[in-house]
Amino acid sequence: TELAQKFSVCSWVRKLVSGSSNLWLSYGASSGIRDEFRMSDTGGYNYMFGSGNPIESSYTSRTSVGSWHHVCITWQYATRERLLYVNGEQIDSYTTPSGRRLAVGGCLLLGNDQYPACTVDTSTSEVFGGELYKLNFYSEVLNSTSLRTDVQILR
Repeated sequence: TELAQKFSVCSWVRKLVSGSSNLWLSYGASSGIRDEFRMSDTGGYNYMFGSGNPIESSYTSRTSVGSWHHVCITWQYATRERLLYVNGEQIDSYTTPSGRRLAVGGCLLLGNDQYPACTVDTSTSEVFGGELYKLNFYSEVLNSTSLRTDVQILR
């Protein structure tokens, strides 16, 4: 499918409680990797294919408890590049492993982690305490110009 080649996932996120690395989105499949991708409300665990950059300082400096912020992750197989945007600004990039496509047919979980894939992590350490608004999946890589425009329109 197209999502195995490229995608963007965007949402408005409002964290309502303090905490560390609380996951608001997790997608897993039976690929043997903990998560195909995951998004946390601190930037600490925004991983693709089980790895990534811990970016808490650059993420949390742009967000605060109780405030809405727009978060978007994009990825494409052709360039192997995963990009992370907060409020329309690119704050991170990561090169994914060569030859690795997104496994399809997995499970999407909102508000918590899954481990193993398609099983809810019953610990409360990664439960998201907040709200999501306009969560969208796209079978294309959105660019920074369109993301900045969306942020300005929806503010």
